[in-house]
Amino acid sequence: MASKAKTIEILKRVLIYVTTLVFTYYMNISSWLLVGIVLGFFIDFLQIKLYAYSYEIKNKNDLVATVVFSVILSVVIVAGKHIQIDISNIYAGTHTANYISAYCFADIIAICGIAYFICAIVKSIILLREKYNGKLVEFDISKRVSIKSVVIATIIMMLMWLPYLYVYYPGFYFGDTSSNVIEALGLATLTNHHPVMYILFLRICLNLGFKIGGITQGLAIFSFCQTVFMAIGVSYFLNWVRFKFTINKWIYYLTVLCFGASTYVAQYSIAIWKDPIFSVSVIVFTICFFDAIYGKYDSVLQKIWSYLKLIATSFLVIFSRNNGIYIVLAVIIIMIIAFIYFFLKKEKAWNIARCICVCASIVIISNYVTGPVYDSWGVDKSDTKVESYGIFLNQMARVVVCNGDLSDEEIAYMNAIYPIDDYDETYTPCCVDNLKWNPLFNKAVLEDNFINKYISIAKKNPKICIEAWELQTFGFWAINQKCVNTFEANIDGGVPRNIGVNRAYPLGVEGIELKNVEDDSTAAKMFPHTARDIPVSYMHWLIIALAIFALLRGDWKRFIMLAPALGLMMTLIIASPIWYWPRYGFAQQLILPLLLVLCFTKNEALKTEDEK
Repeated sequence: MASKAKTIEILKRVLIYVTTLVFTYYMNISSWLLVGIVLGFFIDFLQIKLYAYSYEIKNKNDLVATVVFSVILSVVIVAGKHIQIDISNIYAGTHTANYISAYCFADIIAICGIAYFICAIVKSIILLREKYNGKLVEFDISKRVSIKSVVIATIIMMLMWLPYLYVYYPGFYFGDTSSNVIEALGLATLTNHHPVMYILFLRICLNLGFKIGGITQGLAIFSFCQTVFMAIGVSYFLNWVRFKFTINKWIYYLTVLCFGASTYVAQYSIAIWKDPIFSVSVIVFTICFFDAIYGKYDSVLQKIWSYLKLIATSFLVIFSRNNGIYIVLAVIIIMIIAFIYFFLKKEKAWNIARCICVCASIVIISNYVTGPVYDSWGVDKSDTKVESYGIFLNQMARVVVCNGDLSDEEIAYMNAIYPIDDYDETYTPCCVDNLKWNPLFNKAVLEDNFINKYISIAKKNPKICIEAWELQTFGFWAINQKCVNTFEANIDGGVPRNIGVNRAYPLGVEGIELKNVEDDSTAAKMFPHTARDIPVSYMHWLIIALAIFALLRGDWKRFIMLAPALGLMMTLIIASPIWYWPRYGFAQQLILPLLLVLCFTKNEALKTEDEK
């Protein structure tokens, strides 16, 4: 009997090495064989140490969550392996350059092997948590955030980011910025392609700039204000995590310095885009939303203040980027599910009910503003559907290119959108821009029963439509694409006019004086405009893992804390207009400290007294 157990144990150890090699191969890792052997040795060693403590996961829900997460991620890794990308021609490459290779039976075996390997990793992490549960992080919602600490961290980050404003004065100026400035100056009709709130804020900054110098100074004021906003928001977020989770002060100070010293984060402080303000709004909304539900307050005024913060941050999220309203809607849906759960268990959840009412009211008010109010202001909303239907358009275009199943009526409809014989040259799998910005593209056709036409086409061509979705969104969910994992052109993707090579592009507005920062200048080397970051896809799988475990444990506090991040993730994975651009998921990168802390927080720490 002992001999049989020993044989099984040896086979399991061999299986770890084999599946590790399969994993490293499918992850597209250079020198995958060597890396696989080293990684397999590490996992084997770790399991030997942990199994001496405990062989099995005590919580059966954790075991189910481990299997579910491992299987889903293994399928995604195999799918990512089959996405073939021409790195030199991603944006404008046609379906012959960027495509999905054929699957085979070996992929099914690989899914099983990779799932086994991921299970071993996750199981080891859970056993480590169980072994050192007494040393894990505590959570205390009643602790107050120190204003003094927030101010100090704000000043530190501002001082570390401001050199970028000096080097790239008056801030990173992109092609989108020209459109924004023209609208802000009243030289073009306001549109909601770039949120009206953002344009109006830019208008205020430009008007202040004219009082002290001109348009250049106005842009510099915008960059400075954005730097201040980012520093305050990130500081408040980090301090909330520090005090609520009783984080060691030295770890906190190190985190503040990491944010301040990060070239990648610093670049956003002066990037004249809507994304920095939106992303910081999302992380602050996350903690204000949680406070409003679970916060403990000494007076009614403090409780009212928590709701006012929730209202203010909700509006910031909604009006700083157009997908913000979907984040708030996702939060409402998750709160409704949580309320039903507690109601069925006959537990009180009135704070959740009140927050549902607050957020629902905010959505209604926001829709009124973007509807009748924008109409009264003369805001042009003709591009709204083009932006919303990006994924659908590329799927339908791929059906045409791949000679999918289309009726005569559907062919005529696609021809009305764009000349049917030209789709081959215009359809680019990784981005919808080349189609929707083409002069021959007729956006008026989208008003004619578009959704019904899309559903009809998608039902008959599911495989083609799924492939189209994969190729357009893979950067936000695939973890084994080198073009994503080595991406450092976040700023270059916007074509900054501050860089010498890009200055030949027309600025669109007269009178802007941008410093010509050449690529080989000392300043540009000290404060570069390119930077590596943690891929957004990795952030998403960490969020998914935490959400699955929280949901299966019935850990609603943890799950509700993840609600805004889950909402943003869904907008990117379901409807991203481009294969990858980190700025769309910047909020997910900013929220990393909270995600890591949640990984190492005691399971019982986020439970109510009744649940304990």
